[in-house]
Amino acid sequence: MGYGCILITLYMETQKPANLYVVLPHLVGVREDKSPVTHGQFLSIKKNRFLSMQPFLPSEEALKVHFEAERVRMAIFKRDHPEPDHVYIPQPLYIEIEPTTFDEILEEVRAVEPLFNQVNNMIALTLGGGVPCCILSRHDNSEEMKEVSVETETDKTK
Repeated sequence: MGYGCILITLYMETQKPANLYVVLPHLVGVREDKSPVTHGQFLSIKKNRFLSMQPFLPSEEALKVHFEAERVRMAIFKRDHPEPDHVYIPQPLYIEIEPTTFDEILEEVRAVEPLFNQVNNMIALTLGGGVPCCILSRHDNSEEMKEVSVETETDKTK
């Protein structure tokens, strides 16, 4: 392990963990157009409740940096699109996790809350409101596989 890795690890250990909650969407009904109606409940992930999720959770500092970056994106969007009908919607912090590890996390969440209805292989995290600030999702290797196959085909033509 190089010096840079040690410094980053030490810095990360000194960061304050964020007080996050898992958004638990529960199906409460179906609309006339057959779209689902969900109601969000919140489950605290503090107190080391989900051990497999802990290494992937952002710190307060990381969330502050992300929120500041979103404020900058909003300002740039407003500058470039002065029309009132154009609105920038801030995006949550996306963290992709290796598929087997993500499945372990899902099992842990379902063990605590059996009615957890994970949608699109994602887990939404919030600071306590209804808007997610972070999304944990399964990492899809298909794009990496495409890039590798393109590189090997171009190497063959040389």
